[in-house]
Amino acid sequence: MPILSSAGRKGPDVRSDCFIQFEPRQTGGIEIAITSKVASMYGEALRRQALQVLTDLAVSDGRLEIDDAGALPWTVAARIECAVIRALYPAASTAELNAPPPKRPAHLPPFKPYCLYGITRDRMRRSRLYLPGNEPKFFVNAGLHNPDGVILDLEDSVAPTEKDA
Repeated sequence: MPILSSAGRKGPDVRSDCFIQFEPRQTGGIEIAITSKVASMYGEALRRQALQVLTDLAVSDGRLEIDDAGALPWTVAARIECAVIRALYPAASTAELNAPPPKRPAHLPPFKPYCLYGITRDRMRRSRLYLPGNEPKFFVNAGLHNPDGVILDLEDSVAPTEKDA
């Protein structure tokens, strides 16, 4: 029976996210299947991005299914990486939880220049916007509220089974 792993969400109520399913294989190269309402406009870019993420993760054989619901590129990349890691690296046992994480390939997109600014301590921080770290639909519009800081909550608002995602 093939090993299937997945990451993300899908369904009629899902927006700005995607569902990824990955099946590692021994041979046959990479097969990518894309289901998206915007495949005619962004399908080829989505395919190129998926191939780049798989290359960065040293995956040369497998089947990747992408069910896109308007996800931004960084969400797609994170979901692909999560599905691949879930398939190729089994979950840590209780004894291994305190051990350093295993060395494994990662996909790290380049930083945009506007993300490389520093902070100054002389600036007042009046507001902080906490967002659940596993809900990309909330990230997209976080800037509309003009908070002094945005914090992605990865502890209390994320279910234990989804923390790796």
